[in-house]
Amino acid sequence: MICYIMCILLWIAYLWLDCMVVAYAFEPRRDSVRQAGIILGLMAAQLPAAALKFLFNDNVLVRYGTMIAVGIVTVAYAAVFLKGTIGQKVLFMLCEYLTAMLAEMLSIGILNKYMEQKPQLSYYTPTMVLLLSVVLTVTAIFFLIFLVVWKKIVEKESFDVSIIIVFSVFPVSQLLMITAINEQAFRNMTLYTGWILAAAILGSVADGVLLYTLLRQQQLQELKLRLSEVQSTWEIAENHYHEIENRREEFAKIRHDMRNQQMVLQELLHQGEYEKAEKMLETLTDTVAATTEYLYCGDPVFNAIMGETEKACREKRIAFKYDLEIPQKLKLDPVAICSILSNLTRNAVAAAEMTEREEAFLSVKAAVKGDYLHICVENSRAKKLLGRPGRKGYGLEILHDLVERNHGQIDVQPGEGSFRVDITVENF
Repeated sequence: MICYIMCILLWIAYLWLDCMVVAYAFEPRRDSVRQAGIILGLMAAQLPAAALKFLFNDNVLVRYGTMIAVGIVTVAYAAVFLKGTIGQKVLFMLCEYLTAMLAEMLSIGILNKYMEQKPQLSYYTPTMVLLLSVVLTVTAIFFLIFLVVWKKIVEKESFDVSIIIVFSVFPVSQLLMITAINEQAFRNMTLYTGWILAAAILGSVADGVLLYTLLRQQQLQELKLRLSEVQSTWEIAENHYHEIENRREEFAKIRHDMRNQQMVLQELLHQGEYEKAEKMLETLTDTVAATTEYLYCGDPVFNAIMGETEKACREKRIAFKYDLEIPQKLKLDPVAICSILSNLTRNAVAAAEMTEREEAFLSVKAAVKGDYLHICVENSRAKKLLGRPGRKGYGLEILHDLVERNHGQIDVQPGEGSFRVDITVENF
């Protein structure tokens, strides 16, 4: 009876391990849902088919039928609650099954001397407890490696490989402990044997908890990095906005001072000092031209960023086009406008600069319709993009965050030789 209870506990631990790997392979569709909830929900969904497999594992049809059922349930559950395409989820399940089979084969190889005796495998025998313990431990290692490979290659995410090194120390120690158990101890079930089996089970469960903890730490580090990127971008945008406002105030002071100089100019003309008046007029003309702000639309912040963008395009020989239907100052927070538009245009200029000069272009369209501001930025980009070493960039994710803060939507459309971003945000 003790062996049967231990087998049930090991089976539950294996089910939890399987669901945990699925939950961490894909991001939740809703940010408010935690991985723990995804894991428990998937365990509940898999439970009926998995229980049949546990009870009737000797029947080949039942065993493989329930495996297929578990796979279908997992894919359906992941399609509803996790991000990613159906194809990705089906591919993941096939790879996971292959990984689990390899782990089981290796476990049988480790216990080869016990398998050679061909004992009557039953949930009531110590040999089955030992086999399930080894399978759980080896599978935990294989699943971790598989998860890292999946994140690194399929989803192209950065993942701390040092987690493998840290985690592998503990399961390997469990394997050494299990294989070092004296064969004689499993011929007769004794209290000593029970303690050994209990230690093996607790060690396997501890490995699973350790894996969960390490994955959570990795996720928290990733979130902290993303938060730092967003905060940094927001601070840059806010400083940019204040610089624009300060410059506008400075220009206003200069133009106010020019009114006084115009009075002096009129007095010089009245006194017949035409040569002095002509020199002063040339100086005033140059000063006014330097301080005049070109009006692209009715919003001053939009005008300032558009002016900087056109200047950058002119310097980098990028064809610049715009079509703005913003007749008056926007009601949207000026810092938000500055942050969103400056991020869009800076990224677009950087991408267009990498294309051939005759093909480089940047187009900015914006319009206010009702209570919403629509922005469309399209730019040329190199058809063959060179891979960038190092960690993953978060440009688009930062834009997503900025748009979500202002209750908007963003649509990204990468094309052949071009890249387009459409944004709609509230303007009230």
